[in-house]
Amino acid sequence: MVRIKFVGASPLVKGSRTVSIAVDRELIVHELLRFLGEQLAIDDLEEQVRGSYMVVVNGTSISHLQGWETRVQDGSVVTIVSPIAGG
Repeated sequence: MVRIKFVGASPLVKGSRTVSIAVDRELIVHELLRFLGEQLAIDDLEEQVRGSYMVVVNGTSISHLQGWETRVQDGSVVTIVSPIAGG
């Protein structure tokens, strides 16, 4: 399972702020976002996230990893942070 957490005032999700999805293989971040968009019926989720959100995989921003090509595997936690998350 990969756990996806939405942090901040995100209009992307309604209801639960955490989603878990089963993966049968290693994915890269942009594949995961496409798959998640299909599962949650959110049009263009990948494009929306790329444009305005920070993505963190296992506690590290993807900008410090391999960017949108960062690998995600079973047990990973992906956090999608709204640009208006407060603090």
